[in-house]
Amino acid sequence: MVHYSDSILKTIKKDAVPRNIIDRFMNAFASIDLTRDLSLFDIKPIKDSEGLVYRMRKGNYRAIFRLEDNDIYVLIIGKRDEVYKLWEQQQ
Repeated sequence: MVHYSDSILKTIKKDAVPRNIIDRFMNAFASIDLTRDLSLFDIKPIKDSEGLVYRMRKGNYRAIFRLEDNDIYVLIIGKRDEVYKLWEQQQ
């Protein structure tokens, strides 16, 4: 199952990220949830995260997410130059 953080729901509500980008990420996470195949998309583990936290790239936007058991927890979606700073602040 895919879970989205409250900050992502606020981002969607405020239109901080274009709707087509949000849709592309949501479709990608739905595909990963069904197939469990991370190689379908441009996904890499984030350094210093012990292999549990990943980033997905869609153009100039990134999504940071965590895999836990059979669930996907999407933590942040935003522009490339902002998303890593936001993630570090949440640590």
